[in-house]
Formats: sequence, structure tokens, C-alpha cells
Amino acid sequence: MNYKKSPALIKHLSLAMMTVILDTVIVMLGIQYSPWILIAAAIPTLFLIVTVAKTMTTEYIIQDESIKIKTGVFNQTIQDCRLFRIIDTTIKKPAYLRPFGLGNIIFQTNDKTNPVFKIEAITDVETLADEINSVVAVQRRNNGVTIIER
Repeated sequence: MNYKKSPALIKHLSLAMMTVILDTVIVMLGIQYSPWILIAAAIPTLFLIVTVAKTMTTEYIIQDESIKIKTGVFNQTIQDCRLFRIIDTTIKKPAYLRPFGLGNIIFQTNDKTNPVFKIEAITDVETLADEINSVVAVQRRNNGVTIIER
């Protein structure tokens, strides 16, 4: 299995709308009082730009043995989880992502450093989750791993 994608930027639609509204209100109410208000209006816009840049530099890499999530604009962080460590898979399709055919996969793992792994705002979320679960079963067999539920 080889899968390499980035999350969809549409996941920031609500943040973008709130930024436009907040900037408009700040400028409309404050422009008559001080030109410094433009600096205040720039803060939510900068936050949006940084958030979108972080999403644009996020990459999900799923291979036969592991899932890697690379994030970071200037400093890159790479999270790695061996597939046989995945215990449970949850699919979430928030209302703001469903119209675009997007969803999130949340993995519960027995990994000490990354007990929860998220793949956000991706297409064909159910198909991908099924494919990953199939590979997880194969990797458990290959590594002699059994999951005992309490």
C-alpha cells in the first residue's frame, strides 16, 4: 500500500470566514479612532495564513508497514506509527467536510509516544480506512501481534 496526500484546505473554511468577519468589524469600528487598528485587523489574518501554511506542508504517507505524518512550515515534525500498533479506527465526517466528500480517520494505538493518530480532511475516507485495516491485520500476523481486549 502506498498512499501520499495532504489534507484539503477546505477544512479551514470556517476559520477563513470568521477572519473576514472579524477583520471587517475591527476595521469598521476602529478606523475612525486610530490607524493602529489596521495592525489589530492583521493579527487574525496572519493566524489564518500560518494555519493554512501548516496544512499545506502536512503530508500523510501510508506504506505497508507504517503511517507517517509530516508537518511543519519551518521546522518539520515527522510522526511515525507502525501499522501493527493500531488498535481501533474511527471515521468522523464533520458537517463542514461532508459536502466536499471529506472526512477524518482517528487511530487509537498502543504506541507510547503517539496513542492517537489523526488523518484529517481526506477524500474517500471509508475506503482508505478499510484498506488500512486490511494491511493492519496482515502486519499483526506477520509480526505475531495479538490484541487482547479487557
